[in-house]
Amino acid sequence: MTRIFAHRGYRAKYPENTMLAFRKAIYTGCEGIELDVQFSKDGKIVIIHDEDVSRTTNGSGSVCDMSCAQLRELDAGRGERIPLLSEYFDMVEDLPIVTNIELKNNLIPYKGLEEMVLEMVRARVLSDRVIISSFNHESVDKVKNLAPDILCGYICWGKLDGEGLAARMCETGVEFVHPALSSLDSEFMESVRVNSLRISVWTVNDAESMRQLTELDVYGIFTDDPKNIRRHL
Repeated sequence: MTRIFAHRGYRAKYPENTMLAFRKAIYTGCEGIELDVQFSKDGKIVIIHDEDVSRTTNGSGSVCDMSCAQLRELDAGRGERIPLLSEYFDMVEDLPIVTNIELKNNLIPYKGLEEMVLEMVRARVLSDRVIISSFNHESVDKVKNLAPDILCGYICWGKLDGEGLAARMCETGVEFVHPALSSLDSEFMESVRVNSLRISVWTVNDAESMRQLTELDVYGIFTDDPKNIRRHL
């Protein structure tokens, strides 16, 4: 069964990575939610995609240069605030939702982010309901080494080396590849088939791509519009 993950929540209709977008995504019946985490200046885990706040809020500046209190003062759309990861966990800890946590540490290293996210996941007893992923594959390897029981994924785009990824996954124990939809050429998909790779594809917003991927029985689809995609299952 292919699982639907709401990409940054129900992003097509609500401000991305906000509690409103997450709540509305859950109402659509999706199996999972994808979100992005970074550190505030004072070391709080906040949910926001860009390293700069200007695209998604009414503020400006780098996330890492602003305290949690400063970030929480910003309007992230419709009066929503930038959430804390703990706030999101308060909402989902008793729900059958899988959360894909993307560590946004490929441009800014955020020392200790892996450990703090894992500590919070353990404290909420959510180890079996999270997938931790990043474009920073060394960070993913670190998470897998620290927490072998927690599912992890390499996020990828561009021309993909399926055989190389398969070899690395065999070595590290990382379970998933998260390729961009535009990266799915025939050569890579043959590697997926031959090596039985589990993949979750981003970002899928059209019915035809969704149908093709479900026919291939991919593990997951990241979509901005979970309600619309579900109608085509």
